[in-house]
Amino acid sequence: MNLTSKIVFLLTVLFTFSCSHPAPKKHLSFLDSLNGDTALTEQQLRKHTILPPDYYRNTSHYTGDTIYHPGSKYPVAVIACDFHGVCEYSYLLVFDGATLKNTSFKKVKETCDSDGDAGYMELGFAMINDTVFYTKDIYTRKFDDKPDLDSIVAKHFYKIDKNGKIDSLAGYPLPQEGN
Repeated sequence: MNLTSKIVFLLTVLFTFSCSHPAPKKHLSFLDSLNGDTALTEQQLRKHTILPPDYYRNTSHYTGDTIYHPGSKYPVAVIACDFHGVCEYSYLLVFDGATLKNTSFKKVKETCDSDGDAGYMELGFAMINDTVFYTKDIYTRKFDDKPDLDSIVAKHFYKIDKNGKIDSLAGYPLPQEGN
């Protein structure tokens, strides 16, 4: 066997070996698992979040939803909760970017089945930047003497402070519609 044949043989063996053994998978953090429609267990939530124990019920199902600003000092994740009742909720969770510890949370979305004879409430939210977001409460009233519904909208603004806690921002300028 000449030198060229030996080199080709050695490269073939190395290539075959490297292809037959996949690279080790990168370990994903809990925060990474929240991006998408991933089912979350009560054990995961108790270990990685500061949600109170009364948020867990036998019938509740949590799923990851969205991660905002993953590379920032305080990344934000949204998880959805379905209690298999009449309402579905979403919670905004703030994490310390260095330790990935959950530092704060807030309910930011609520959608409930509506009864045609009664008013109902909806809650939504929007991120403005990496530290400011707002919730929008929409209360739709139904009047007995009017067939039309009347809605009241209130926006509440919040800032993630230097410690990763959510603080209310009174008087924050309203974003332009469509933002």
